[in-house]
Formats: sequence, structure tokens, C-alpha cells
Amino acid sequence: MSNISVDEMFEMIADQSDKKHWNKNINWLFRKLQNEVNEVDIAIQKRDSPDHIAEEIVDVLYLLAQIKFEYCTQVNLTNAFMNKYELNAITKKKTFDEQLQKVVER
Repeated sequence: MSNISVDEMFEMIADQSDKKHWNKNINWLFRKLQNEVNEVDIAIQKRDSPDHIAEEIVDVLYLLAQIKFEYCTQVNLTNAFMNKYELNAITKKKTFDEQLQKVVER
């Protein structure tokens, strides 16, 4: 089970969501997503264990998977990831430079 693709993982989550009749309303999903991202931040700020931080990250993935299956079911995330990865390799993105204390493009 450890060698599954992103698409397979997200399908498992979507199937579980269907079986458990979880709410699929986009407003609910985005509120929950924001809460789960906040929980990752809190776990990191509290210096929780890496296992606990990973568990919080998985909670974020759960919400993203549910959103993916409601709004872009037919999209292959592995392909979308590879396209974005290759694009990011050749284009500049904004990031915060700690030494310069400003946003830069790299």
C-alpha cells in the first residue's frame, strides 16, 4: 500500500468520503481546509512530533482530495503535477528572501 500514486490515494479518500457520506459542499470543504492548514501551522509552532505534523498534513490532503473529486474528477493529478513541476523548473516564482527581508522571484 505504500507505493500508490497521488491519483490512487485521492481516489481512496473520495471513496471513503462517499461511503461515509461526508459533506461535499464547497463552502464546508474550504472552511475545513483552512482549519486543517491552521492545525499544521499550530503543530509546527508547538514543535509537535514529525508523526503528528504528518498526520495534520494528511488531513489537508483529505480535504484537497474531496475538492478534486467534486470539481475536476477526470484530471490525472500525476500528470498535472509533472506539468507544473516542469513549468516551475523554467519559470520564476515569488518567494520570501529572509536575508533581504523582501519578496523576490527565483
